[in-house]
Amino acid sequence: MKTRLLSFAVVLALLAGHAFAQTPATSAAHTKARHLLELTGAAKLGLQMMEGMLANFKGMAPDVPDEFWKDFRARVKPDDLVDMLAPIYEKHLTEEDLDALIKFYESPVGRRFIEKQPLILADSMKVGEQWGERLANDALAEMAKKGYGPKEPKEKE
Repeated sequence: MKTRLLSFAVVLALLAGHAFAQTPATSAAHTKARHLLELTGAAKLGLQMMEGMLANFKGMAPDVPDEFWKDFRARVKPDDLVDMLAPIYEKHLTEEDLDALIKFYESPVGRRFIEKQPLILADSMKVGEQWGERLANDALAEMAKKGYGPKEPKEKE
């Protein structure tokens, strides 16, 4: 009985200490990192990635009703991702770096870059696929010449 009472008292003290602890002030670097992430649309990009993952999950679990996915999606908070990313930016960038990046992304050319970045990424992925396919075919051809593995490179489809 004493052990249970002591355990309860310790838990209560920890909870009370947590409840009355002051929240540390947000550093200038943290505020700047969050601002940079907001400027660059990190939360929006995270939501897009999550939507893609949810579509995959829905395909793997066709018996799960749409209402479940709708409710799950409603609970997702994009700020959670920003909160998780900000310390990474703080760790790797100085306040001066953050200031310069914010200045760039707030400029007309920075805003245009953000606007065009999804298109650049899509085109880059296509080029990367072509490059990877070419390298794979070159490797297969060279292996065949040396008597390794398949005898002919894969034909383009």
